[in-house]
Amino acid sequence: MVSTVLALDLATVTGFAVGDLAAPTASTPVEAASAGALPPMPLSGSQRIGKPGMGDGRFFECFEIWMTDMIAVHNPDVVIFEAPIVHSGKINAKTARRLMGLAVLAELIAHKKGVGRILEGNISQIKKHATGNGRATKPQMIAAARRLGWRPVDDNEADALWLLDFAVTILSRKRRAA
Repeated sequence: MVSTVLALDLATVTGFAVGDLAAPTASTPVEAASAGALPPMPLSGSQRIGKPGMGDGRFFECFEIWMTDMIAVHNPDVVIFEAPIVHSGKINAKTARRLMGLAVLAELIAHKKGVGRILEGNISQIKKHATGNGRATKPQMIAAARRLGWRPVDDNEADALWLLDFAVTILSRKRRAA
């Protein structure tokens, strides 16, 4: 049985990637490239949630509608989203509230729609998985994705692709160990 994974880089512009656990993976992107086992091209992109300047209530409603549609269309068995980072000195209270709200909503919507497994990805682990460096920059994450043949249009899509690859890698390892 193939399990479908929906990966989300939650933000005002949310990156998404959809793939399956049957996808070939290696323990690192470098190993994958050297083994010639590049991951298949997942469905991915970036979606602006709402309109600039809109209130939080309407913003969260727009996200709820979009994510509900994504689950209805792709029927994922697994949803993984990037853990919100709200302790950075770069993030104001409104942004922190939105990031936390998106994470709460993503988990709630996935749960209510019957998604069997809901995961939260730590950004430094995802960056290390992608580049070998847990403090990789946005351009480094995009470049690493492009080395695997993916064509992200922005850092949101690149992060979602890496979240997908990370989830497929860890869940595939657990299946092999079982």
